[in-house]
Amino acid sequence: MTITGSISPEHGLFPYTQGTSKWVSFVEKPPKSFVCYTLGPSEQAQQVAEVSNRISVKGDIVSVCALKAFACILISASNMIQIRFVELNGGQAAGKFTKVPDVPHGSASSAWFMSPVGPRAVACMSQVRPGANPHFWICELDELNNVNTGARRTLKIGSIAHSLGDFNVLESISAGSVDGQIILSWKKPALTNGFLNGNSHTAHLPAKTFSVANLLCKDPSARALAAGGNAPIQTWQGIGTYLLESWTAEPQGDADPAGSIRFRLRDSKFGLFVTGAEVTLTQVPRGNLMLASSEKFAVASTNGNFVGIRFTLPSYSLQRAICQDSKSALKKKRKLDGERITAGGLAKLVKSCQGPNNKDASAIKSEVEAEDLDFVLQTLVSWLAFRRDLSPSTIRSNAPGIPVTSQITRFLIVLIDAFPQSLCRLPPDSIQKVIERLVTAGNEYTCHEKLLAKAAAACCERPAKQRKTTRGRVEVSMLNF
Repeated sequence: MTITGSISPEHGLFPYTQGTSKWVSFVEKPPKSFVCYTLGPSEQAQQVAEVSNRISVKGDIVSVCALKAFACILISASNMIQIRFVELNGGQAAGKFTKVPDVPHGSASSAWFMSPVGPRAVACMSQVRPGANPHFWICELDELNNVNTGARRTLKIGSIAHSLGDFNVLESISAGSVDGQIILSWKKPALTNGFLNGNSHTAHLPAKTFSVANLLCKDPSARALAAGGNAPIQTWQGIGTYLLESWTAEPQGDADPAGSIRFRLRDSKFGLFVTGAEVTLTQVPRGNLMLASSEKFAVASTNGNFVGIRFTLPSYSLQRAICQDSKSALKKKRKLDGERITAGGLAKLVKSCQGPNNKDASAIKSEVEAEDLDFVLQTLVSWLAFRRDLSPSTIRSNAPGIPVTSQITRFLIVLIDAFPQSLCRLPPDSIQKVIERLVTAGNEYTCHEKLLAKAAAACCERPAKQRKTTRGRVEVSMLNF
């Protein structure tokens, strides 16, 4: 089907299917209208799609999010914020334009964000200034299509202020794994060098920090997710129990002349690494990276490159799932041509390791294969960050099976002795993340000179670059459009 008109890509596409009928809705460009198109059957792919309905607004649409059968649009007009629900099966308005109450002075011109917090409820959020606690409103569409806007509330970020910095900026939010929970992305100011007038300086991309909060509790506050390393994340989305991150990588010589798009899945409750994938592009990536995803599939695009990934992992929760004897669906299994080590099995292996000796090295070789090393290292790095960022009481109540820092570092020493050549073939950033985490741990625990020396040697003394292969935890393919 052909769709006429222009789209504001920052607000996304909202497809909807009901029986054999299909629609797609989006914000037009300029962002002053929300349109819904009716899509015909696949055999009519060459025809022009029909406009089902168009809702024009006085002002600008500043944020949009989708519920199960509705879209919710947020409008900034005449120094006030309005909200409206729209049916996705035809684009008809559900309820009236409703003013968001008690908006602080100056907030109407700030950035606004929305995320679902229930089947018919959304959270509208805004940060008045960098470093300030964000304000939010819970807006719900009842069964009679009346819009109920709650009072203004405040999300406290004091517990994570040290990791965000004094001038943190709320960048985006997405739904978490349960109703009322959201994931927040914070952006630190870009570091600049050189002249203050900006005529001659170099800038580094601002780092992203993630946190999670439950907005439906009595006293909502943000809790930090484990850091995911220094990956230059360009776009991300919360997908059920997962956090999907994506970024583009620069070309790596003749074998990779156009660069690639990298994906990473992390647990959306604590931020622990789950799996990753990479696909080589046919054109050098330029411009913004866009990501659209559902529970089982995601599409990323940049500069005419479209990459699709299909998730093959089941939904799971990390609560009490690590190193437990239960065989419930909470345990995560990884398969690629046979059974591979799981997070629970890795935790048990780490705890059983007593120190650098041949017996422990043989035990590791019997449980871990060379193809598992990247997964093992990233999981261990996540656990080190987990131990650093969360209190012992939180770990004991939610994931008591995670090893302590001293056990992890002792296991890493034996791991390097067991797989010296295989570690040299890993991507440089995998080893570098281990070194960075160990430096941080060394400031708080006993010194690990031997391990740091071994990791640094593995990072520096590597053979010629070899082509990486995509692991089987996600399927990656190029899409032809």
